[in-house]
Amino acid sequence: MGTRLVVVDAANEGFMFNPITSDFTPIPEFPTNSSNVLWDNSDKNIVMVYDGSMLHTYVYAPITIRGPMMMKLGPLEIAGDGSVSMQPQSFPLESGWVPILSHNGEITCQSSSGQLHTVTSPTYDHNDEKERKNRERQLLR
Repeated sequence: MGTRLVVVDAANEGFMFNPITSDFTPIPEFPTNSSNVLWDNSDKNIVMVYDGSMLHTYVYAPITIRGPMMMKLGPLEIAGDGSVSMQPQSFPLESGWVPILSHNGEITCQSSSGQLHTVTSPTYDHNDEKERKNRERQLLR
């Protein structure tokens, strides 16, 4: 895909800039007081925006029938009848924590004292215990 940038304009609106296509894709519900932007290093299309207390997660879809799009994510719910819904939402981080790295939804934050802490984004909280144990086994090999 190449280099992409998140651009914030004078009105505090966010855009994903793709220098290859020169597209500025609007980021919906962009926080007006954003302070950090990071990409999930396991998925090049996941972007997280930190506003000082909440982490907002977006997915970039470079090719859709409507052109490039950004969508805000939230936890995915599957009802008993099989219907799927997702309500976009942000999630809070502990006071004084700043996100510095994301890998497969595991957010590493640095506290004001310099300690590192890890939390799981609710948008990735689909990993069940069996899947975690399989990953641990593979790491131990």
